[in-house]
Amino acid sequence: MRLTSSFFKMMAMLAFTLLLIFLSTDQGKAQSPPPSIKRAIDKLLNPETGNEALQQSCIRISINLKAYIQAKLNKEIEFSKILKDFDTQKKLSDKINQLDNPNRIDDFIIYSAAYLIKFPNDPNYAERLWKLAAIVDLREENGKCKLLTERFFPALINACSQLPPDNTFNLEGRFLLARYHERKREFQKQEEILNEILKRSKISLEARYTAIGELGKLKESQELFTDALKLYASTKDGIDSYPQPIDFILRSAIIHLELGQNREAIQKLLSLKDTKPSLRKVTSSPKALETLLSLSSNENQLSLYWKHSKTWWPKWLNFRNATGVKLDIKDLRIPNFTESGKIQKNIAQSIATNDKILFYDQLDLLMHRLRWCPSSLNQVGTTLCFLLPQIQNNLQKDIHELLMIICDGTFSGNKEFYRRSKLYKTISFSVINDHNNAIKNIKSFLDEDAENDEVTETIIRLWAHLAINGKTETHGPKSALENLLYSNKKLSNRPQTVLSLAQIYRKIEDYIKEEQLLSKEVKEPKVRSDQQIHQTLTSRLNEIRSGIVTNNEFTKAILDWFQSHSPEWLNFTLPEGFNDARLKNISIEKALSNPSLFKISREEHLKLHVLVASSKQYPRVLREDSFQRAFTEIYSSCDKYSTARKMLRDLISDDRFPQQLIQLLLVFSMDEALTMSRKRDITHAITHPLLDRKNSRIASAIQTYGSFASTDLSSSESLSQCYQNTSSRILDASSFAVIAQIFERSLSIGSLDLAERIFNESPSWKVPNQLRQRQEILISAIENSLQRAKASVPFGKSMHRLITALYPDSSPNEIIDISKYKQSVDLKRLTEKDAFNLLLKRALSDNIIESSPRFWFDLAELMPRDHTQVRFSFQLIENLMLSKIPDLEKSFSLFSSPSIIDTDDKGLREKLFEIFKKHRNKDKEPFSYAATIITQTQAGDIRLGRPVNIDQAWNGLKHPVLENILIPTKLGILMAHKNVEQLKETLLNISDDQLFSSNLLDVSWPALIMSELSDKTKTAEEFAKKSTSQSIAKAARYLDFQSIRFIYDSANRLNDKSIIPEGWFKYLDSQIKSERDSYSLRIINAEYEENWEELAKWSGRAVTEYPTYYNYYRPRGYALAKLGKTQEAIAALNIYIKYSKDEVHWKDALTLLNSLKTNTKNQ
Repeated sequence: MRLTSSFFKMMAMLAFTLLLIFLSTDQGKAQSPPPSIKRAIDKLLNPETGNEALQQSCIRISINLKAYIQAKLNKEIEFSKILKDFDTQKKLSDKINQLDNPNRIDDFIIYSAAYLIKFPNDPNYAERLWKLAAIVDLREENGKCKLLTERFFPALINACSQLPPDNTFNLEGRFLLARYHERKREFQKQEEILNEILKRSKISLEARYTAIGELGKLKESQELFTDALKLYASTKDGIDSYPQPIDFILRSAIIHLELGQNREAIQKLLSLKDTKPSLRKVTSSPKALETLLSLSSNENQLSLYWKHSKTWWPKWLNFRNATGVKLDIKDLRIPNFTESGKIQKNIAQSIATNDKILFYDQLDLLMHRLRWCPSSLNQVGTTLCFLLPQIQNNLQKDIHELLMIICDGTFSGNKEFYRRSKLYKTISFSVINDHNNAIKNIKSFLDEDAENDEVTETIIRLWAHLAINGKTETHGPKSALENLLYSNKKLSNRPQTVLSLAQIYRKIEDYIKEEQLLSKEVKEPKVRSDQQIHQTLTSRLNEIRSGIVTNNEFTKAILDWFQSHSPEWLNFTLPEGFNDARLKNISIEKALSNPSLFKISREEHLKLHVLVASSKQYPRVLREDSFQRAFTEIYSSCDKYSTARKMLRDLISDDRFPQQLIQLLLVFSMDEALTMSRKRDITHAITHPLLDRKNSRIASAIQTYGSFASTDLSSSESLSQCYQNTSSRILDASSFAVIAQIFERSLSIGSLDLAERIFNESPSWKVPNQLRQRQEILISAIENSLQRAKASVPFGKSMHRLITALYPDSSPNEIIDISKYKQSVDLKRLTEKDAFNLLLKRALSDNIIESSPRFWFDLAELMPRDHTQVRFSFQLIENLMLSKIPDLEKSFSLFSSPSIIDTDDKGLREKLFEIFKKHRNKDKEPFSYAATIITQTQAGDIRLGRPVNIDQAWNGLKHPVLENILIPTKLGILMAHKNVEQLKETLLNISDDQLFSSNLLDVSWPALIMSELSDKTKTAEEFAKKSTSQSIAKAARYLDFQSIRFIYDSANRLNDKSIIPEGWFKYLDSQIKSERDSYSLRIINAEYEENWEELAKWSGRAVTEYPTYYNYYRPRGYALAKLGKTQEAIAALNIYIKYSKDEVHWKDALTLLNSLKTNTKNQ
């Protein structure tokens, strides 16, 4: 049997052949076929059924699967070993169960295939076969599975076809194949299979209805609505016995509505009025059905709703078009009321993946549903208000204009729609800061409300939210919340209601009532059921009992803490504070939660948190949250552990800070310490008396983190034991955090065996259901890290051997103590000697394997420039190119080769290029290949001033940042040689978006000036003015020289000294300790200030200490020329123009040099 052929076509062909044989025996006589042929025909056209037939088919499938797999097997898979090693059903079944995880899908397929070959007598064989076919289908959507060299699904689906026709999984296989063809848009094949299913004589009603449903949707997609309606109508004989026919009639009604046939739609709905309520309850969309039936009993009401829909439907279409997202959808769509869960799942997925097309496609389906049925308002309202801003955050005004038209109150025929309209209209008013109308709407709703249900609760909590944030008085919402809680009515969300009232009491500083409320409610079962809110309330209650912190005390504590610990660079960001134009007439909460919407940078965002936390005008809850966020960012950004510890110590020793806030930050410090494997800091946190050990989550974290803190992190055996203890009892996310750190630590010490074990066992961890998704995320991250480590750890070990051979007498313990610095420390903040010793200790350590190429390049750059450095650097580049480190990562390090090899030295340059040529491979490593070619061009031809056609030289190269390198390189060459005409032509071929982007502006702006493109130059100036304030803060925070140069250039070109804030240079100079970077900063500043003595001083030191850094010779030549030291200036400029033909100032320097020489001759 060929598993890749169609089983049913093969049967038909054989039957036809046998009939021909029979008919050709004797045409003249009527006779019966021979018994053997008759039996063969009957067997083919009427396949055997029952258990014995099933058993025989499973054996045949097993034999043929084995032959097929062996013929198509991927040579890298040791399939025969699996068949041999897993010799019992239990052993193989347990392995498959262990692998039943999306992250191990290929392994699951391999072992499941082995099972189907070895154990055809398994009673569940047919189900296993079908399940494997379904999983392979899913896997092969994104390429072949690893088992075979060809696709596996066709073989498996044909194997399903060989099961007896009375077997459930024969039929499920046909449905699976139909859906496969649907996904492939092979609609003719899909239709053939569904029709074949419907023609079967023995088929359950459930299967018949499923086939009709799928065939009907196919007809709808082809706009064959008449055919679809006929199919659905064919089920009406079951309308009094089964729910599916009711679903089909409801769907028929929606089709009529989309076609504009309202009268026919109403008739369909009326035909369902007398159906059994018990059947309607179990239909796929009972709520929508009952809503439409209720409205159809009063035909005028239904017509009024559809008339109301006409008012907002064009607005939705305009909104959809205005999003700028191109959707491949038709205006006529049949929404499926049965798939609300699927739509919500797709919307959640689209947000997680930032898939705007999927999001708007699914939202459009929701809008189609709301167009015809008011019960969909809650889903639409939630999606528009809370989910759409997560996918596109610049449409708030348009969103709420649309929502207010939908909820304008003109239709009151459906009570739920009317009440929820009021709710969502109120939310819209609140979002657009029309708080007066929001409060008016709330009061109007409550005045006429008699239901007192979940909508009532929600709108009262919204009222409370406005009061807590200072948008209205507190008495009204306080009384309404008290009435809700103290009534005998069962609340739909008691925990949130309690939280809102507690926050109101806190707002008005009625701590006695707050304590009474919390003391009672933390014991309530409904409140306890929401663990997160219950913990918040419990922590707040403990805080009250330990002593209230007043707003005045809290404010003073915050101001004192920020005075001691705020980084000085914050003085250079958001200088106007709340008076910044972007913060006028907006909600501060929105700016804090969505800074990108207001074009607020990361530095400004932190400053805004500091300002809000320090200001009494904002609600206490918001201020505490802002302080927490500011603290965590400032704490995490420290270069030294001792600085961070003092920050935390000053916080927890100050009783003016609320205990709940202190506890949250203690837990944060514990997580931060775990991430950096700081056992001392973990121990400090978990043993602190302020931690609430009655909190189950904290208690669990103390236990798991404590286990990690007592582990020898340099011992694979000790790490293994910690992993064993932690993984055997996973109760919450803290266990995952510890396991992740054990895994990372095992990679750091080069213990790939332990890392592999953690990965292999990860799918079989026993975890609570609520942690399943986190488990999958962790497994995926572990798999990616492990694959990278398998390539990078051998490289790290090779470099460790090299450095220990070069520095045999250096003991890591005798070098600078690195324990006081975080690994993330910016090396510009250390002297070059300290930075070198810091990295050298890490490199020589026997406990940690430094596997990052970036680390070794930093070390090479800091080494004293001698023969050892040259030898080390060449070997580093060669080791890197020979390693299996991912191509893209490897390529970025290769770009840095000129920083560790003096490519201005001809011999060294040629040796480097020989190494490139020897080891690069365009087909296998296209990114690394591109990096070597680009580096050769830049450090060779361009640097030497040779004519080079960049487009031609780099044609055919593949790299994700190629264009980002090509354009500024091309502009730089043209500016260096003052080729104005070609420069102008090049600039005009660059789009404005790219030309004025932050990544190119520092190059494109001077190019535009040189080209005398005045209009574009003015535009560049405007962009520069807008970006300088953010660049100033970025430069101060990260000591980023690109930003530093941009600020000085902007101040110079715009002739505006106010751009550079007072004290900015002094701050930068105090932070940069690296001698070379310090000289660079002082040279830039002196040249801007035209302080020629200072410029000569610092450029002189630079060329003395770094004689091969030829860019320093230009400012030195300029300064000496200004000071009248002509001969010295000529000497400096001679060196500069010899080696720096790739720099923008080269032509200007050459002109100055020639002028100086001429003047000297004339004297």
